Amino acid sequence: MAVLIAARFVQGTAAAAMMPASMAMLNHACPDPTRRTRAVAIWAMGGAIASTSGPVLGGLLTMASWRLIFFVNVPVGLVGLYLIARAIPATRHQAPVDWAGQITGVLAMAGLTFGVIDAGEAGFAAPQVVVALAIAVVATLAFVIVQRRVMHPRVPPDLFRDRNAGISVLIGFAFMVGYYGLPFVMSLTLQQHRGLTALGTGLVFLPMMVAGLCLTPFTPRIA
Repeated sequence: MAVLIAARFVQGTAAAAMMPASMAMLNHACPDPTRRTRAVAIWAMGGAIASTSGPVLGGLLTMASWRLIFFVNVPVGLVGLYLIARAIPATRHQAPVDWAGQITGVLAMAGLTFGVIDAGEAGFAAPQVVVALAIAVVATLAFVIVQRRVMHPRVPPDLFRDRNAGISVLIGFAFMVGYYGLPFVMSLTLQQHRGLTALGTGLVFLPMMVAGLCLTPFTPRIA
C-alpha cells in the first residue's frame, strides 16, 4: 500500500504538470484562433475517450491482474512522448517561477482535499479536519494576494476580467467535480455495498461517459 500511495503521488505530480503544459503547447503550435479551437476539441476528445474507455478497460484488466491498470499507462505514455518529439519543435521561453503562488496554491488544494476527504470519516468537527480547512482558507487568501502582486503570476487576475473565461472556468469546475468526482465515490459504493465487479462498475458508468464523449467536441466552439 505504501508503494502504491507513493507511486500515485508521483503520477499525480506529473499529471499536474502535464495538463497545463499540453494546453500551452497547443497555444504555441496553433496561433490562429480557428485552428486552436479545433486543436482544443481534439485535445478534449482524448480525455473524453480515456474517461469513457478507462472504467471498462480497467475492469477487463483486473480480470487478469489488478497490477495491469497501472502498467497500461506506460506504453501509452511512451507513444505520447514519441509523438510530441516528432510533432513539436523544441523552444525555450524564459520566465521566473512564481514560487509564492506555487506554494500557497499547493497548500490550499492539499488542505481542502485532505479536510473534505477526512471529514467523511472523522466529521467536520475533528481537529485535523478543522486545521486542514483553516490552512486551505488562509492559503487561498494568500494565493489571491500573491497573484495580484507578482510580475509573473500562475493565474493572471486579468484572465477573469474576460466574461467568457470566467464562465468557462465555473462550468469546467462543476463538470470536473461531477464527471470525475461521482465515479470516484460511486465506484466504492457499487463494489463494496452492491457487490458489482470492477467490470460491472465500469459498465454502469458507460452511459455518462459516452454522453461526455459525444458533447465534448462542441464545448470549445461554445466557449
